Amino acid sequence: DLWLYARLNDDGLIPEFSTQNNVTLKPIQVNIAAPFKVSELTTDRKDYLPGSVVTVTGRIESLIEGGLRNQQVNVTIEGNGQSLKSYPATVDGATGMFTAYLDVNASAAGMMTIKARAIGQTEPDMQTQVNVWNMSLTADNYTWTMDEGYPRQGQFTLRNLSGKTLTGLTIEHGTLPYGLKLNDDDVLRLQTTTLAAGESTVINYTANPSVASNTGGYTTFTVTARSKQGAEAIITL
Repeated sequence: DLWLYARLNDDGLIPEFSTQNNVTLKPIQVNIAAPFKVSELTTDRKDYLPGSVVTVTGRIESLIEGGLRNQQVNVTIEGNGQSLKSYPATVDGATGMFTAYLDVNASAAGMMTIKARAIGQTEPDMQTQVNVWNMSLTADNYTWTMDEGYPRQGQFTLRNLSGKTLTGLTIEHGTLPYGLKLNDDDVLRLQTTTLAAGESTVINYTANPSVASNTGGYTTFTVTARSKQGAEAIITL
């Protein structure tokens, strides 16, 4: 912010009976906008997977000749599971174009906000959003103690953490411990293959042991859910 001061007849060139009322200063706040701003901001895609890279391109406009020389832009990305990250980008002095490469965290999920601001820019940030495909898979119990001939029932919960609908969902288990079968046909089944943003579904199972859990020693196995978009969630039991 800049301050503009005005003082009447400071040089005394105008004849006055009294100058007492000329000495009061009344500051007026003046906001002067920077002569440049980010005017365009785009990404190479609208949807990404955790751990991927977002390529951001944009353009700066300048109101003065040569105003783009040595100019820089600060580009940020932030969202659920994505702590604020800042990336500087150098502006092409001739075209005003800039490019930045943003890293998506492995834990990122849902809508990410990307902002760009020229160094010294006074106008609001230019911004856009992208979606990160992700989901979570949880179990009601992660440690099982099984007795021969005594089935136990339980459930897994699959939740869509993305900002858009997941489709083509599948679920499967890895190699099971000796003597254990999940459901009569050893297949896990989803109640739906589509989940809207924020929705979840329950996968019920019956664990059928033909031997006690300590007969072959304690061991682990995995359950994996996948979507058509490439999202994946894995748990180990």
